[in-house]
Formats: sequence, structure tokens, C-alpha cells
Amino acid sequence: MSLNINPKKLYLSKVLGNSDLLNVILKFVIDKKYKLVDWISEDYLFSKDNHNDDICHNINAVELIAEKMKENYKFNWHFICKNPSAIPLIKNEIKNNPLNINWESVFGNPNAIELIENEINTHQHSINQCWIKYSLFSNPNALHLIEKMIKNNISIPYGALCKNPNAKDLIEEVSKKTPEKLSWWILCKNPASISIIEQELIKDPKRQINLFWERICKNPNAIHLIEQQLINEPNLINWCCLCENPNAIHLIEQRLKTHPYDISLDSLFKNPNAIHLIEDILKSDKKMSPLWSLVKNKNPKALLIFKNYCQKTNLKLDKSTFDCYRPLKKNPNIFENSRDYYNEIFSIY
Repeated sequence: MSLNINPKKLYLSKVLGNSDLLNVILKFVIDKKYKLVDWISEDYLFSKDNHNDDICHNINAVELIAEKMKENYKFNWHFICKNPSAIPLIKNEIKNNPLNINWESVFGNPNAIELIENEINTHQHSINQCWIKYSLFSNPNALHLIEKMIKNNISIPYGALCKNPNAKDLIEEVSKKTPEKLSWWILCKNPASISIIEQELIKDPKRQINLFWERICKNPNAIHLIEQQLINEPNLINWCCLCENPNAIHLIEQRLKTHPYDISLDSLFKNPNAIHLIEDILKSDKKMSPLWSLVKNKNPKALLIFKNYCQKTNLKLDKSTFDCYRPLKKNPNIFENSRDYYNEIFSIY
């Protein structure tokens, strides 16, 4: 196991009198890639009374889940099979307990391509199951399999295809040949579909019958279209949805000044690029604090804001809090990189 430890660890080598001994110690303490942040206890996250659904989603929790499995904790394999970091667990379960595997979830897992290919080769019938096919066609890393299936005239779940962020060319081909098969509700949120949305605006600028602006407002690549619509048809803009858009911060800032009641705090507190706005809002009005949304925010700073807010408002950080704010268990930022953590410790010497 290679370790990237700060050279200043040599100070500890001298203290211990043996650099080999230090490396043995380091390999032991940095056995895991990720560790829980120091203000969260394992006891807050796991229960022997249920299937621990929420933590199964967490991409940084896989090592800890594996440990808990050895202690006979139960987990929801439907969600584990969706977890892009859980491939070793899934492979082991296929070998030992294949009936636990949810193939619908596996076929949608972007890191499970090898498993998907093996399943298709050994059980051709499975791909014809409706939900498995839907999962595959929405998988961003399965494009080569999707193209092969289309060539073999297997029916296409167009809604799933319209959802796939890497299927731009295939979606554009459908829009040219059979546009009536497009799922516009799904398509309008797909960052890869901007050119198709632009074409629809040109073709039907007045009616826009195929366009769902509440979905476009969530599309991070549609900012130029949203800006234009704010000039032409501002009533079509859904500010609740736009507040979630990580690329719309400048528009949100402007709206806060002129029409603050248009801003949805529930949506804004989930926006990873709105940390400065969240901090300002919490300073000005502590009662206006949608913590449920804040703990969904994938910006690492959002978790610190939550921690500090709890301390200032005397909200106890314990198991009951984590049961109340369940999205916390899904948030990858409740874990930190073990190697970075110990490098930081050694850097003080």
C-alpha cells in the first residue's frame, strides 16, 4: 500500500527511533481511504433495526458499510447496487448471494459496466426487462452498449435515452427522424440537449408547446436561454427551480435585491455555488433556515455551516438529529480523505 505522507513525518521517525516502525503505524491508522469527520459518530449513522437505506447511497461510506456487514448489520441492496463506489461489494455479493442483487440498479450504475456486460453475455433475456433496459439507456457510461442494442433493433426506451447526459448524438438523431418520440419533460433538464432546445425555440418561439421551463431553469447549460427568456417572457421563469441551478448565481443575486420573495430558500440551500448567499441569510435571519435542504448541499462548506448553526442554536448533534435530517447520511462530505487528514497532522511537525 503506497502512502503519500508529508516528508516532515521524519520528525516522528526520530522520536520513535525507527522509520520502519512509523510506516507500520501509519499503514495501520490509514487503513481506510475515508474516515468520518471527527464530530460525527458511527452510532448516528447505523441501526440494527432497519436496512440503513440512506447510508447505502453514500459514495464515501462503502468501507464502513463493509465493516458493518461483518457485524451483521442489514443494508438495502437496491441502493448499494446504485452506489458507484460499491462495485467490490456488488461483485462479492454476486458471487456469494446473487439473489440479493438488484439488476435494475446495477444496470444504471456508471461504474458497473463490466458487470453489466457480463450479465448481458450470460443472461440475454434480462436486457428485455423494461426497467433494466430503462436503467441501461440512462447510464452515461453505457453508450457503446446502447448503440449496439439500437443496431440490433431492440426497442428504445426514449425517456431513458433523453435522460442520458452522454447520448447527445443519439438524441439529436431521434429529434431529426422521429421527434414525436422525444420526452421533452426529461429532455429539458439534460445538459447535453441544449442544441435541441435551441432548435425548438427557433421553430416555435411563440407557443413553445414542447418546452418545460421549470425543467430548463434547472439545466446548468441553459443559462443563456434563461437570460433571454427573462427579457422576452419573464413569467415563464420558475424561480424555485432556478435557485437550484449552480450556474445561475448571478441571476439569483440580482433577484434577491429586487424581488427577494421570489427566492426559494429550500432550493437555494441545496445550491453548491450559493454558500456565500446561505451564510448571509443565516446571519440576517436564523429562523429562515431550511436545514433539510442544507444537508443535501454537496459543497463541503455547507456541512460546516450546518455544524456551526447547530452549535449556535443549541441543536444537539446526536442520533435523533441524524434520524431527523436523513439526507446527512447520504452526504459524502460527512467523510474525509484519511490520507489528507494524517498528512495535515504530520505537517505541523
